[in-house]
Amino acid sequence: MTLVDSLLAMGVGVVLLVGGAEALVRGAAALALRFGITPLVVGLTVVAFGTSSPELVVSVQAALSGNGPVALGNVIGSNVANLGLIVGVSAALSPLAVDRQLLTRDVPVMIVSMLALWGLAAAGSHRGAHSASGARCLLLLLTLSPGMSPTPLASGGIRPPFPGCSPSIR
Repeated sequence: MTLVDSLLAMGVGVVLLVGGAEALVRGAAALALRFGITPLVVGLTVVAFGTSSPELVVSVQAALSGNGPVALGNVIGSNVANLGLIVGVSAALSPLAVDRQLLTRDVPVMIVSMLALWGLAAAGSHRGAHSASGARCLLLLLTLSPGMSPTPLASGGIRPPFPGCSPSIR
């Protein structure tokens, strides 16, 4: 493939990427309106999926080819870069208001999760142990996730269309 062919393929890829992103956002917004979900929740979900899907593809490919450390490094590096860039740029542009609940509940949960992941990674490569640990982590995630979302009914907010789906972020 020549340089001109490569540049042309890259240009077509960028156009398709922008068009696909636009279609995804419009479709998600229309679906949200149909189900009564606020645009904020849909926007955050679409952004979360959009920023995580490339890492998911790379991590799955790495894991399937036997490069587990590459998959783990990709996940950790991606999260550090996303958090650092998003929060860093946002804070540089405007002071951030931080809810006390973030500091008292969410940050400690993130730190414990990080330490648990470090402990699992340092434990070695026993497949049975990793499978059992992964199952326990998944069970813990499914157990704690509903309790981590704000409860809009208790605060006089709007009833969410689906259980566990919060219509606003506080």
